Amino acid sequence: MNDVTPDSSEPSVEAITETATHPDFDLILTHWSRIASTAWTGAITSGPGFVGLSRVDENVHIEYRLGSPCRCHPIELGSYDPAQQVVVVIRRPEETSPPMIFSGWPTPPDAYAALSADDDDATVH
Repeated sequence: MNDVTPDSSEPSVEAITETATHPDFDLILTHWSRIASTAWTGAITSGPGFVGLSRVDENVHIEYRLGSPCRCHPIELGSYDPAQQVVVVIRRPEETSPPMIFSGWPTPPDAYAALSADDDDATVH
């Protein structure tokens, strides 16, 4: 039997990683525990909001903001589960991403429990 593979310069969909289709995934995956912990801290102390990520040089600043990132992208109470999901906005000098909702492991409460205050240098506003 002869196996014939089509010759193509395009990779198959299966070969494309999530980070290739969405470049911010690397940033979010790398800092997920801090993002999730910050989101849970903000949600339980302030209420529904979003986590903003800003990259300055090689440093990533993480902050929790109460409410919606802007009027054009409202975050309504009940639109996400803060114990399981995080609303994330990536800020760059030239642009700001629309809000994206992520979930993952550890969950926000688990990340909060695992990170000590010394490890979490995020800000809650």
